Amino acid sequence: MQQIEVKSSSRPSISQIFAQVQPKVITKSLSSANEFGRQQNAATCGNPKKQLTTRQRVHLVRRVLVIGAAITYIATSLSAFRDSITLLQNFGDPSVNFQLYESNLVGVYAGETTIRESPLLAALNGSTTPRNGSLFLEANSTSFTGCSTAAPSIIYEDAFQRAMFQTIVQSTAYNLTFLDPARSELIMPPQLSFFYLMRLVNDPEDVYLLTVAQSLQEYYITKQRTAGPLTVNTIAFINNLRADHVTHHFALGLGSPYKKVAFEVYEMIEETPESFWLLKSISPNPLKERSKLVLTTNPTGFYLHSLDEQANFVNTLWILSQDPRHVLSRWEWVGKTVTRDSWAWVHFLHFYYAVNASFSLMILFVVMFSNYRLGRIWVGDAFVAISSKLWLRSLVVLLSWYLDGFFSLKEFVLYNGNELLAERQSNTYTSIMKADLQLLYLSLVGIIGNVCQERIDPTLAMLLFNIAFEERLVITRMFPDMAKTLEGLATSDYLLGINRLDPSLPEVSPLRVWTAHKLSNPSKSAYAATLLPVFSTLVFVLVYVALRKTFQYFHPDLAHQWTMSTSSARSSLSSHFSSRNSEVDRPKLTQFEIASGIELRARFGIVTDYDNYVHIKGMKFASADGVHTSGFVIANSRFLIPTDSLLSIIAIKVTRVRFKNIYIYEVDGNRVKETARLVYPETIAWTDLFPLNLKILL
Repeated sequence: MQQIEVKSSSRPSISQIFAQVQPKVITKSLSSANEFGRQQNAATCGNPKKQLTTRQRVHLVRRVLVIGAAITYIATSLSAFRDSITLLQNFGDPSVNFQLYESNLVGVYAGETTIRESPLLAALNGSTTPRNGSLFLEANSTSFTGCSTAAPSIIYEDAFQRAMFQTIVQSTAYNLTFLDPARSELIMPPQLSFFYLMRLVNDPEDVYLLTVAQSLQEYYITKQRTAGPLTVNTIAFINNLRADHVTHHFALGLGSPYKKVAFEVYEMIEETPESFWLLKSISPNPLKERSKLVLTTNPTGFYLHSLDEQANFVNTLWILSQDPRHVLSRWEWVGKTVTRDSWAWVHFLHFYYAVNASFSLMILFVVMFSNYRLGRIWVGDAFVAISSKLWLRSLVVLLSWYLDGFFSLKEFVLYNGNELLAERQSNTYTSIMKADLQLLYLSLVGIIGNVCQERIDPTLAMLLFNIAFEERLVITRMFPDMAKTLEGLATSDYLLGINRLDPSLPEVSPLRVWTAHKLSNPSKSAYAATLLPVFSTLVFVLVYVALRKTFQYFHPDLAHQWTMSTSSARSSLSSHFSSRNSEVDRPKLTQFEIASGIELRARFGIVTDYDNYVHIKGMKFASADGVHTSGFVIANSRFLIPTDSLLSIIAIKVTRVRFKNIYIYEVDGNRVKETARLVYPETIAWTDLFPLNLKILL
């Protein structure tokens, strides 16, 4: 057979080379390739029986870290899926310490023993004679004219305080006999709050403080199917701070403050797990009026369209402390968070992404085990399945935001604002936004890599994202304007809980009902202040790319040795390898690339470093890393199969139905046939699906 010479002036295609080169030459080259594969696979770090070089160890550690990054990605996605189910089923919401109001001055002036011996009475020169006006308490002085540190408010004016006291006494004395005017009388109210200094009529030296904790909130009468606003008062009297018990009494005014009503005494039946008080009325005329069972709570939070569809609020109540000092100085609100999102199913996409990445990781472990049994240590890029479709996945995430009415994003913005304020405790399933932003972040990293034509290590990308997300509040505080924007939004949204009075209605009381409110739209600056800290670490990705480019420019050979996985193999078989720069003199594409339609050298973005090709005696082979990163695996050394089609092939064989078109390629040694085969149930035998492995391909 005549040997055909190829002139350097004309560059033949790979098909021409295979058609023209002597069979003896091809056989010899393929034999060398097989020998090379037995000695050291192109993607192999080494033989476990041999000592690994420093570069091989570094390469192995980097690949193991990428596996950790992939597992972190999967865990985040599964957490988002789990919390999406929780939102749909509306269970598992935690209790929170919502807010604490303190009136420390009253606690100080109440002294340490009896109220009669307290600094409060000392401020009145020890006199218990009833007086006009109010006593205003300050840190170093008292006043009968006003408080210099508090803004004027009609609620704390003497007239309103005394009117409230008279209403409570007249309405509840039928049951709360200690308020009967025949038994006790008001000395004067200490300000600022609903405290009343009182004495017994028949014993003026027996002095006590009447405390009234008052809230305007919502009530529900289940049997009558009625609901509305009400005023809740918890009343306690304290005459000795050394007492070990405080009795709290309830007085409710249904319909208040929108109409004038008399308070009625109630007794507490229980506090429900959903943070409601179940109260039973004690009627002044039990023979004429039946007792009522009332559920009440103070819902604080927001909703998008309705409380039953998409909402995040806290059913709050205050602690009925048994410590007299706490009753005087601490008004502590706690509650049960309620988070609902009937559109949470749109976040189930993260379950699919987690399963897809898990399956790819499982295939990688199978291939690694197959190599280990053959005496080779090979760790592939575990991030391949994740990074290959980031753009599409990011678009799906944005679509899920749109379908959800951007509720999750708005909720996240307000959550960050409340966390910065640190005044109220709220609850949001941040894992959902973390999974969403994780995909968007990785997509931007991929864009940077593709634009700069650089490969960015997945471990670095995941590390930077997790640092930015977990420390986003710290980063936000570095920029006071951004922090101020979010804090202002949280405060203004919180104040929307005040139920504004209809101007057409007469004003009966200066007090207003507090309830859950419709969610307002955050400003563009609030969105920016929320998202920019999360994406701020992209700056370090740009620095990483710049450093790589600089190092590659000044030290190209050294950079190539340390970034490519087969540098040790190249040096050990240097007689068979040509230099990197001589690749231009060889055919551009391998037979694997022609068959699969994937160009190895064009792979950039979030991907580990690897050699695209291996050159043996003038012939270019696709490296095992290149084959794996392109999304292929070799089954039983016979078929080149797309990794993401393995489950579909199994399903076709089980159901005996070809429900989709899947193309595979036959492998003969190190050669890939250019003609693809359409998969039918009988195309591949069960025994040919395993074992799975990888090797260099011509």
